[in-house]
Amino acid sequence: MDSLPDKKAEKSGRRLIHKKPEGTIEYTAAVDDSLCSIALKFNTTPNQLAQLNKLYSHSIVPGQVCEPLHHNNHSNPCI
Repeated sequence: MDSLPDKKAEKSGRRLIHKKPEGTIEYTAAVDDSLCSIALKFNTTPNQLAQLNKLYSHSIVPGQVCEPLHHNNHSNPCI
């Protein structure tokens, strides 16, 4: 069932504001990117990226915007 506030915002023409999680940056996926390659670039895991971005699968498409954590941890079990 759709939530009432979402329908009201949609009908009135207002957009719901998506607040970027603290400590993240905006990254746009390139043609050759995968969730694993993005995870490697940002020293995180594909599972953490999927959870942070509320993805239902590990599939991404070129142009898709995701928000990886921006930190300097050098461990990355990309499996």
